Amino acid sequence: ASAAALASRPPGKSARHGQVNVLVAAFDRDGRSVNHHHQTLEITGKEDAGLEYEVLSRLPLDPGRYEIRVAVDDGTATEVGSVFSYVEIPDVAKAPLSVSTIVLDALPGLVTASESAFKDLLPVIPTARREFSRTDQVRAFLRIYQGGRRELSPVRVSVRIQDDGGRSVFEEQGEIPATAFGTNRAADYLREVPLETLRAGEYLLTIEVTERTRTERRDVRFTVR
Repeated sequence: ASAAALASRPPGKSARHGQVNVLVAAFDRDGRSVNHHHQTLEITGKEDAGLEYEVLSRLPLDPGRYEIRVAVDDGTATEVGSVFSYVEIPDVAKAPLSVSTIVLDALPGLVTASESAFKDLLPVIPTARREFSRTDQVRAFLRIYQGGRRELSPVRVSVRIQDDGGRSVFEEQGEIPATAFGTNRAADYLREVPLETLRAGEYLLTIEVTERTRTERRDVRFTVR
């Protein structure tokens, strides 16, 4: 499991230099802490400008459902922020078809702490940003697994972008051949998001993966300014 946190500090002298503590923790269905990761960062920026940066954390977890909590403070605990969410980790070794969540990466990117946290796991650097300009370069990534021991099959991938009125503004279909799945029975899908073709507004990106009669769907919302 992983967490990408987007943090900011307001303009002013307090934003010029300081220490930031970031704690990411996972809790099981019974509320027990099962893993956590703590980072202390030294942040430096211009005195007259706010700071916006990303922090990546990696938490090894067994298959199951978890609550992820992220807390950030300014090193003195006078400024504290927190957020939580839920994740479900499938048993990719057993499930006939499993699909990761959609991971976005973007260029130009923000300052990112622990930028190499997923270098051995993902071909992209995750971002928590969900607001982009039409000139940004944004890619959507997900990983597809075929568990079990039966013969690998090709999978169909359908991509759709809908505007805030539910109208489809982009659609694409393709196929990943069975030969693309490696010895770990996994294959990667990476697609550039066509921001330059979209007007300012809110959108829903949907990726559906179908293997024989099974379909898995993943969604992510984003905004074009």
